[in-house]
Amino acid sequence: MTLAGEVSGTGFAIDQTFLVLTTLYIVVAALMVVVSLLARARVNRIANIVVRLIYVVTVAATLIGESWVYYIVGTLIEIALLLVITRVAWA
Repeated sequence: MTLAGEVSGTGFAIDQTFLVLTTLYIVVAALMVVVSLLARARVNRIANIVVRLIYVVTVAATLIGESWVYYIVGTLIEIALLLVITRVAWA
């Protein structure tokens, strides 16, 4: 389906808007590395908790209707790691 310009299973068209939003979604995760290095502890803690919990929800939503085992396993590992990051930030 990707070669046809559509995200499999969702019906989203792969166009400029989709690609820009996807890039911004990934950039937020990359910027969290910078935040963790440069921000004060309180700001870093709040940012990690909020952003990671949002990512857990969005990543979990991608599992809806998914049947590929590799994707399910990878997503569950990603969710576990995001929750660990959230727990460490909370502590």
